[in-house]
Amino acid sequence: MKRTVLAFAFAFVQATLGFGQLFQHETIKVWPGEVPGSKEAKAEHEYNNHRSDGNRVTKVTDPTLEIFTPSAENDNHKAVIVCPGGAYALLAYKKEGQEIAEWLAKQGYTAYVLAYRVPNQRLGALQDAQRSIRIARHRGAEQVGIIGFSAGASLSCRAATRWGETLYPAQDGTDMASCRPDLGILIYPAYLDEGENKTLTPELTVSEQTPPLFVFGTEDDVMYSGPSCITIVGAMQKAGAPIELHYLPKGGHGYGMRQGAGLIWPSLCEKWLKTSTKQVKKEDKFTPTKEELDKYLPELKAGSKAPKLAAKDTLGNNVTLAQFKGKYVVLDMWATWCGDCRREIPALKQLHAETYDKTIGGKQIQWLSMSFDTDANAWKNILKKEQFTWPQISNLKSTKQDPTFNNWKLHWIPAFFVISPKGEIVGSAITADGLRDILVPLIK
Repeated sequence: MKRTVLAFAFAFVQATLGFGQLFQHETIKVWPGEVPGSKEAKAEHEYNNHRSDGNRVTKVTDPTLEIFTPSAENDNHKAVIVCPGGAYALLAYKKEGQEIAEWLAKQGYTAYVLAYRVPNQRLGALQDAQRSIRIARHRGAEQVGIIGFSAGASLSCRAATRWGETLYPAQDGTDMASCRPDLGILIYPAYLDEGENKTLTPELTVSEQTPPLFVFGTEDDVMYSGPSCITIVGAMQKAGAPIELHYLPKGGHGYGMRQGAGLIWPSLCEKWLKTSTKQVKKEDKFTPTKEELDKYLPELKAGSKAPKLAAKDTLGNNVTLAQFKGKYVVLDMWATWCGDCRREIPALKQLHAETYDKTIGGKQIQWLSMSFDTDANAWKNILKKEQFTWPQISNLKSTKQDPTFNNWKLHWIPAFFVISPKGEIVGSAITADGLRDILVPLIK
């Protein structure tokens, strides 16, 4: 009988939460609209139960990320994409997905279990992985790694070696982030030796820019990790890229974290992660051109009427845009989970310090920030840390839930507006520098 994996995933994590309240949980879609290159309509995942693996996902047309977020006090602000294996035909979703995510979340990593396209969708799976890395970055992760098992390790290695390729058209502002993982973890990898005479698979382009890899396999896994481990290590060493290999005589294949060799690799990997995440180079950030940035500007044009805006401040008081009529309003729309928003904070605070006490044509300037956070504690904690000195408001609803996002015709956050005393849009931007270009000439 076909059923959806999402219901199972929710039940699994609820049980874990009840045991220790170690992490929060949500599931999101990888693609906001059509899935690139897919000829099938989006549908719920199909899965079946397996005697040893637990639930296996047998068909994915609408890829998802099941997110395991550690508690605030345990959060290290780093993320790992988890790619279950299954020969690119199915996904061992529980054994090589959810159980791995729980282990990572306990260590402080935000784990994203990727239900990538199956069966037999190798290019689609890589597109899903690239987009997932970008999503994790856009949601604020300071570093993003990727871990995979068997075919999932193949996918992780492909993501680590093909990150420079543009494999799908940009869907939204999230795709402005880099898809280069900061590190990769390959557990009993498969399909890395598909070149002539068991050499490196041709599509894998290893160079000194390839991120650090942790590789674990066994010699008796003669069909998969045995030859794949040796092949990828040789390629990495030849390129001068960092790699750590653990290669046991026996252990087989498909053990996850459950028995035999599956009880050995986690502690080794945990130590490697602690060391590697300290040494990892800053990710190669994609710097968009002005033309590329302009594609994500709000649709509201200069001279148009500013939509209504209402939300509550941190004390629960109602705040509206109309309260500030007669002043120039600098409006900042953001969220604490948005990495791009967080990166703009220093420049935004500097601009505020330079302009808050100035006037434009004799009219005062009022700053106001509207957040699309859903977690009140996370929002308030960042406000406390950053010590903003202007009003902060939120409806504690996401960009999808809060009508403000659509009413203001946003495509991206952060988004900044300058609004005239009459309530008209003077200009908009999606960077603090862009806001400066609008605001400062008005003052002068």
